[in-house]
Amino acid sequence: MLSNAHVAACDPSQRKSLTQSVCVWEFREPIAAFTEGTGSEPVRSIRQKAKHIEILRDAKLFPRDDYPWRPREELEQELDTWGDWPVDVETALDEDPAQLELAFLVANSPDLQTFIMDGHHKASVSRYRNHYILPVWLFPIIQVAWRTPLKGMDDSFYRNLQTLDINMQFDFGPGLTYLFLLPTLRTLRLSCVECSVPFQNEADWPIKSRSSSVASLILDGADISGTLIRLLITSCRKLSCFKFKHVRGKGRPLSCSAEIMSGLAQQQDSLRTLHFDPSIHLPDRDDMTYTRTDDFWKLHALERLCTPFSALLGEPQSTYTGEESWQYPQMRDVLPHRLQELSLNIVPMMLSQEYDDGYPSLFSSALPSDMKDLHLKRVYVRYDHLLQSELLLFDFWDIKKVFLEQGVDFDYTIRD
Repeated sequence: MLSNAHVAACDPSQRKSLTQSVCVWEFREPIAAFTEGTGSEPVRSIRQKAKHIEILRDAKLFPRDDYPWRPREELEQELDTWGDWPVDVETALDEDPAQLELAFLVANSPDLQTFIMDGHHKASVSRYRNHYILPVWLFPIIQVAWRTPLKGMDDSFYRNLQTLDINMQFDFGPGLTYLFLLPTLRTLRLSCVECSVPFQNEADWPIKSRSSSVASLILDGADISGTLIRLLITSCRKLSCFKFKHVRGKGRPLSCSAEIMSGLAQQQDSLRTLHFDPSIHLPDRDDMTYTRTDDFWKLHALERLCTPFSALLGEPQSTYTGEESWQYPQMRDVLPHRLQELSLNIVPMMLSQEYDDGYPSLFSSALPSDMKDLHLKRVYVRYDHLLQSELLLFDFWDIKKVFLEQGVDFDYTIRD
């Protein structure tokens, strides 16, 4: 396994024996130390045996002037061995050559199983003809998936790649879709992903519906259209886990929820875990509203659900006085009946003090009844942003006792 982290690289004198054993390589500096001495057969062998690459969040940037190892001429020589790159590598050479070193490492790792990029990488390195495209170190993988591998690579590369976890730094390139063509990819996590241009023509979507091996799709901190998310979902053959969290402070309409749920409906036979948060709660905004997300109950194979209280049940209007006919739906009517674990996030400003007597019975509606039994084993509630001057609108301890009497675990956290 190789990671780019805190401590110095392994002693070079130990390189020969390392080809015979599992090794964790860790660097304070860019990964040129790992690629130094590429003419050495033991080093080349180690590079080709790399199965796990992780760039940690605190990985440093090294501009060209501070770059401590290989000069530009050596990097250009290695670039020539790979043929034409479909991306502007000159910017990487000038501004952040460590990204090229990482690209070389990825291209030299045919048996790669896990690739995690959580470190900061410059968006400008991905710029080509005034358009932002994908980072240079992703292209070896994308080109193989697209069946146009770089020189020295072939279709046998990345046949064991199962996990990709990439911080996109608020970008989204069309080439990302080709990752769904990787034959053994099981987990794809894209964080901080943003695309302001809606997907125009679904007929141009390059992935055949229900064809990808991806079983776990995670979009964490995403601001992309509902149509694009739906296409990502329906590209998967059997999606078992989907997690979506809207990016903080972005204003995309929550109408994307309907498109996302329509995509998930096509995965209703396989989906077991769903984390669905269409908007990050901002405690300083008093105008935030939720439209209740319908159709959770249709996901009949679902076992674990994590979502905001208001996304599941809606919320009363700000003018609600308690005398209107508006009511929350019963939980047992909106939850899939095979559900075992339910996690709800509650923000007080989305509740109504005029409904306080009804909240205990609302929670109790998740318990089994004679007509519509649920299979819940655990309920967890996180109550956020409680100010010192505020009172809880319901007694969690009383609710917990009712659940325990029915054999259902109930836990809660109150956060300020």
